[in-house]
Amino acid sequence: MPFRNPSSSVAENSAQVENSGGIMGALLSLIKDRVGDPLLSIFFLTFLLWNYDHFLLLIFSDHTIEQKVENFKCGIYHLLPFLGPILITAFYLFLYPFIKNEIVKVAEHFKLKIVQTIREKRSESITKYKEFLTIQSSWNRKKEILETENALFKDSFF
Repeated sequence: MPFRNPSSSVAENSAQVENSGGIMGALLSLIKDRVGDPLLSIFFLTFLLWNYDHFLLLIFSDHTIEQKVENFKCGIYHLLPFLGPILITAFYLFLYPFIKNEIVKVAEHFKLKIVQTIREKRSESITKYKEFLTIQSSWNRKKEILETENALFKDSFF
């Protein structure tokens, strides 16, 4: 925060606070945009994961700061610590959506086949149920006819 003049007025002080809040807000917004950007966030994450050993030594080793920085520089100056994260980021940004779309297409195809099979089985079960109902109704009609004939037979002899 910039040095404030004690003799400045209250209005100037409030303007400085608003400006510093505006700057902090703009800085936070910029950081959120950078972290939200898929290219930078994926590269940063893969860079940290790919070079975890260097970062662990930098953070947790018992060496002096100068030795830590020197060891970190020696490990990072090669091309390999950058090549791996760049390739992983490129794969994730360019090939992953294509692969994902193909997987979704295959999954949709199988889903349609399953839905079609379910519809066929449901249709078969409905037709079998209709057949059962027609058979049952015919049995019921035959039963009614037999009961009527039995009642007539009993009435005629007794």
